[in-house]
Amino acid sequence: MSKIGCGVLLDLDQTLVLTQALETLRRKRIWPQVYAAFDRTLLPPGTLAFLSQAGKLAKLGVVTSAPRPYATLFDLARVKRIP
Repeated sequence: MSKIGCGVLLDLDQTLVLTQALETLRRKRIWPQVYAAFDRTLLPPGTLAFLSQAGKLAKLGVVTSAPRPYATLFDLARVKRIP
C-alpha cells in the first residue's frame, strides 16, 4: 500500500513517549540533563508497531512544545519499553 499524500502529527511528550520522568528538568530548562535522562522515559505498548503501520500509510511528524533540539535528539532506541 502506498502513502496517500497525507500526514499524521504525533505529540511527543506524554503521548508518543511517556516523559513524566523528565518534567522537572524540562520545567527548569536544564537541557543537557534532560538529554542525558532520555533513558528514564517509557514507551507505551504497541507504539513501535503503530509507528511502523502508520508510516506505511502516511508521512509521520512529531510535535512538542520543547525546543527543537529536544525533539531531534530524542532517541526512541533509548526509551524503555513497557511490557
